[in-house]
Amino acid sequence: MTTSVIWPLTLLVPFLLTPLFALLPWLGMWGIRHGIVAACVVGLVVYVVMPRVVRLVAPWMFR
Repeated sequence: MTTSVIWPLTLLVPFLLTPLFALLPWLGMWGIRHGIVAACVVGLVVYVVMPRVVRLVAPWMFR
């Protein structure tokens, strides 16, 4: 379940943040860019996506 949530986000978040990194080049530096992407992915997984996914699949997971 976790992989099915994190994998698409690791593809989508960097793509969506590319305009921000282009606008502010210092954010696009190697370590900073990866830290921002990681923080966004973790925040989305923990607070947005995973609670909804668990609610959706709870009947199947907790049989």
